[in-house]
Order: sequence, then structure tokens, then C-alpha cells
Amino acid sequence: MKKVSIYMLLLCVATLFFNCQREIEFKKVTHDRNINVFENIAKNLSPNKKYDYWAFIESRDFGDHKKEVEVLFEKGDFEKRKLIDLSYNREGFYVAGHHSTYSFYILATGKNKVHEIRDLESLISFLDKIDTEDEALLIAILNGFSIDSCNKEGGSYRKNKDKYELLLFKSSILKERRQYLVTVKDNAKWDSIPKYVYCQGYEKCDCNP
Repeated sequence: MKKVSIYMLLLCVATLFFNCQREIEFKKVTHDRNINVFENIAKNLSPNKKYDYWAFIESRDFGDHKKEVEVLFEKGDFEKRKLIDLSYNREGFYVAGHHSTYSFYILATGKNKVHEIRDLESLISFLDKIDTEDEALLIAILNGFSIDSCNKEGGSYRKNKDKYELLLFKSSILKERRQYLVTVKDNAKWDSIPKYVYCQGYEKCDCNP
């Protein structure tokens, strides 16, 4: 009986050791490809600070005095929306475009005060802690990385203790995509390791819905 107990104990220890050593698998990012990446991410932001209301906003400037503003996602007391300014504004934590300009930012309210989140520092303060994969993806995108919506090699993630590990990509003018292992900690500190080119050319790198 004593031998059986010792055997069972050793088996339990071995199983526990194996489970601890087993590598966590990467999961593919499953965003809706019919909407832009920021709208996908906005739906899964989880700010740890308390706000009455917040809105993730995109401002667009198409030139020739044609400008528009769209609330991509909003959460909280919608009556508080009247406190925020929804006129065009080019300042955002992400600005892109050449002939047309697109800027993304967040406006939030708390105790009848409006908080403008227009740069990386204020965004990190707004989130307070990186505790969802989409928050980690947002930090990575703002630092120059892209999500491959077709290929897991350039569009996947895993949670590993106090950090998210992301497989993302950067592309070149030659239309090749190089994989990067991007690590984003819960305090928003990040680093990256370049890996390998996993696809080349328009036909191999692009995909249909």
C-alpha cells in the first residue's frame, strides 16, 4: 500500500511538471474583417479606471473641405455623449493617410469632466493595465506592427503570466511580410524580436474574405 502511495505521488508530480513545461499555444486573432481593425479592438477594450462614458472615435479628412467624424464604439451612460465635442479633430494616438487623413482617439467623461485620450501616454493611463489581447494588440499597432487577418504566422496571440505574446508582421515595399514576436507586459512596456519572412508577393500575402 505504501509503494502504491509513493507511485501515485510521483505520478502526480510528474504530471504537474509536464503541464508546467508544456508551451502555451498561440491563438489566431479572430477579428471581423468587414470592419476596420480599430473598431474590432474598441469593442474589447476594458479600462480599469471608472468612467461614466467613453467613445472610440475616428476623424476623417478627405480633402476639399470634406471631413467627417464617426463614433466606432461607445460604452456607458449615453446621455453623457452630449458633453463631448464630435467636431473634426486631427489629433489622435494613431494618425494615418496621405491624400486623406484618418485619426483615432478616445473621449471619456467622469464626474462631468471630459478626458481626451489622444497620445500613447494618455491611452495607457486610460487603460491603466493591459489585461485583454486587444489592448495588447492596440499597443503593438501604435508601435508600427500589423495584424495578418489571414495567416496565423502574422496574426496570433497568447497570454503568458503578466504579458501577452503576439505574432505580428511588418511589410516592405517588396510586398513581403516578416514575422515579429512582440511582447506586451501588463504595464504596457513592450519589446519585439524579428523572426522570418513568411510570405512574399501579392498573391501569397493577400487573401479573399
